[in-house]
Amino acid sequence: MASNKRKKKDNSDEESDEVDWEMECRKKVRQLEEAYDERLVMASKTGRLEWELKRANDQLLGSKSMLSARGVIEWLEERHDREMPDSVRRDVRHDRWKWIFDNDPTFRNEG
Repeated sequence: MASNKRKKKDNSDEESDEVDWEMECRKKVRQLEEAYDERLVMASKTGRLEWELKRANDQLLGSKSMLSARGVIEWLEERHDREMPDSVRRDVRHDRWKWIFDNDPTFRNEG
């Protein structure tokens, strides 16, 4: 029959198996601090990348909208907004376009 009694360890074994909990705790605290610093760096990089992506998307969408008829109309109206008389600016789009067509050198007939 096997004995269920535990054997006593002698003092030399206890000292070598003992864990320096203070040192282990300090190591874990250092690891947590390093992980926190890495997280801050990554968050900063992520924020920067998100900003750059938004800017690139805005530029792309702006370029695409410039290719549409409405985009061209809005661009021309913005371009001539300062030069356009108030009465024309507040008028209907047809009259604004007539004024732009008459006053923008891009639409000159070179025939």
